[in-house]
Amino acid sequence: MSKEQQDDPFISIEFEYGQVTLDSIEDAQDWVIKERTHYAWLQGTLNQDGNLRQLYDNIFKIFTTVNQHASKYIAQQDPTQKNSIHNHLKKTFNSLRGIHYISSESPGGNFVTSTQSKHGNLIAAHSLAYLMEVNIGNQTSNSVTGILLARDFKKGSQDTLDANDKTFSTLRRSWSEKLSATNQNMQGKVEEAKLEIELFTERLETLEESYQEQIGDQIKIFSSHLNDSIAELQSLTETYDKKMAVQSSVKYWRDKYKKHRALTFVFGSTTLAVSIGFVIGFYIGIQDVLTETFAKTPLWKIGFTLALSSMGVWLTRLSSKIFISNLHLMTDAEERVTMTQTYLALLREDNLNDSNDRQLILQTLFRPSTDGFIKEDSSSHYYDLIGKQIEK
Repeated sequence: MSKEQQDDPFISIEFEYGQVTLDSIEDAQDWVIKERTHYAWLQGTLNQDGNLRQLYDNIFKIFTTVNQHASKYIAQQDPTQKNSIHNHLKKTFNSLRGIHYISSESPGGNFVTSTQSKHGNLIAAHSLAYLMEVNIGNQTSNSVTGILLARDFKKGSQDTLDANDKTFSTLRRSWSEKLSATNQNMQGKVEEAKLEIELFTERLETLEESYQEQIGDQIKIFSSHLNDSIAELQSLTETYDKKMAVQSSVKYWRDKYKKHRALTFVFGSTTLAVSIGFVIGFYIGIQDVLTETFAKTPLWKIGFTLALSSMGVWLTRLSSKIFISNLHLMTDAEERVTMTQTYLALLREDNLNDSNDRQLILQTLFRPSTDGFIKEDSSSHYYDLIGKQIEK
């Protein structure tokens, strides 16, 4: 049975011959059982001498009360109630001093046991009653004999020496047993402490190995992330450098696109206006010629009409050629801007690992541009000659 260990004794009883210490509720129950068993023979003396009833009741009522409190203490779970029952147990045990209780291991207890074996239960009971100061009404030969033996014991007879010697032997044996039990308990605790230290050491080593593994894994993960970050940073740096290298080209071709788009609008409008003006002017000029006969028409009118028609055709052709040239250059600039931006996107996504692909795109991107003018083999008109001079 496991015992409830406390810093202070669970029960401590002061007797004349010394102190009885009970360390737990189980020790208290065992002590009561031992004492009840030791004095169980008193019940048999009641039938022989009714005057011993007071002695019997003084002893066994206290034992009964102790058992009741002990049962309540074990069953109780509430700490406050448990502490209250414990206090009642202490008071009950202390009441043994009030009745001058003679314990089985005390010198008086050993004397009563010796008297019982030499003179019988009745005389031993009367000796016990005298030692416990229980008043016995009627005096009998057994009571007188028991009282005289008890008086001699108190004065110091041979029985006193024998009882004291037995008590001291019992105490020595009890203390030896307690010391041995304490020693075994301490050795057990030392062994438990050693086992706990070994277990703790093993756990510490396991934790250290696990910690080292985790550190290694974290270092690998960190190194991997670091390398990936470095590679990504290098890729971004390379892309940025390449982007900055072609950024001016993007701006240049975008400006070219805007410029040629404006010129296309201007010369498209100019071509339309010149064409309309030429048609209107030619119609007005030809009216005078048509209303007169060719012979009567002045030469200057015929010359002016021819000159006006030639000039209108030439201006229309020149304006349309400039319009077509700017339209072509605008489309070319727009294509180059789109190709440059596509090239940057492919660089950013790292899809141009092959140098041949990069070279092909760069060749297409930076190809020579044309002016878009339509070349003709020869011209017999004087305004074509003037146009060639302007193109130069």
